[in-house]
Amino acid sequence: MFGLSRTWLDGIAGGGLVVALLVVIALDRLSTPSSQLPRSTSVLQVRILSDFNQRMGQPAKLRLAVTPTEYSYQQSSGKDMPWDDMGKLLRQLGEGYRYDVIEPEDIASQPSKLDPYDVLFLTCASGGEELGGALRAFVARGGTLYASDFRYDAVAAAFPDMVDKKGKAAGTPQDVVAEVVDPALRDIIGPSMTLRFDLSQWKVAAFAGPRVTPLLRGSYLKQRNAKDMKGVKAMGTFLVKFTHGKGTVIFTSFHNEKQNSELEIKLLQHLVFQLVNASAEAEVTETNERAGFEPTKSNLLSAPKDNPQVTKTYTHAKAGPLRFALAFRN
Repeated sequence: MFGLSRTWLDGIAGGGLVVALLVVIALDRLSTPSSQLPRSTSVLQVRILSDFNQRMGQPAKLRLAVTPTEYSYQQSSGKDMPWDDMGKLLRQLGEGYRYDVIEPEDIASQPSKLDPYDVLFLTCASGGEELGGALRAFVARGGTLYASDFRYDAVAAAFPDMVDKKGKAAGTPQDVVAEVVDPALRDIIGPSMTLRFDLSQWKVAAFAGPRVTPLLRGSYLKQRNAKDMKGVKAMGTFLVKFTHGKGTVIFTSFHNEKQNSELEIKLLQHLVFQLVNASAEAEVTETNERAGFEPTKSNLLSAPKDNPQVTKTYTHAKAGPLRFALAFRN
């Protein structure tokens, strides 16, 4: 699973990081009796199974693109406030997360505008269905897409085969206690977390299918119509991850706002790290699946330059072959 500690997050803000993905792969069906296992610490032999840099050439620095979000007037501050300020979040993470701003109109008229980029943050704004073809092609060739809330229709237009038609809905203003479904995420933020939705008509992450992984879900108040502020109880998903072609999509019902709790910000930071390491994770998974190993657990590892050390402990509960795979993101 992806590990994330408070100390690690503090180090990220300073920038200058080495980021890696560690995946533990176990093949339980080829078990070895525990009596035959060594009782003392042994030297771990390391063998390079696949060198991404040699096969693909030295990868260029990760390129990120962010679309502008919309603004709404906030009476308490007397200012127009952004709906989904992912640019601010990326700037807080340090120099390694510099990004370009790209206009949705440019993507729609010239899809090749996305060709230089590895990750696209499609921040919350209305509309976007016209981007469907460009987004689908971007992800298919290996791009990673983040989208939130009102961009549901844009993602649904790009991936109609992933849409959960019965689950499509909008919610009333409310606090939702979401169950953390994904085991990796549960280790980071616990078994549940509270999501704050201060406006109506926010979009449920209604995607389903064999390639869709739900990460957060729970009970919420669904709007019966656009004017309904009371709602009716329903079950829904608030964060999903799915693959298409060589790429990955993450859709979330909530987004980066001024009133986000510390836990919500931690979750959003974790999603950013998942996005920038998606290609490395795919490379590790593909390499090990070819050898018949099944990923059991993965961690995001990071260390600042002044203290480049990370220690992780893994307990192998069942005797049998064990493999550790380490992938670096340039």
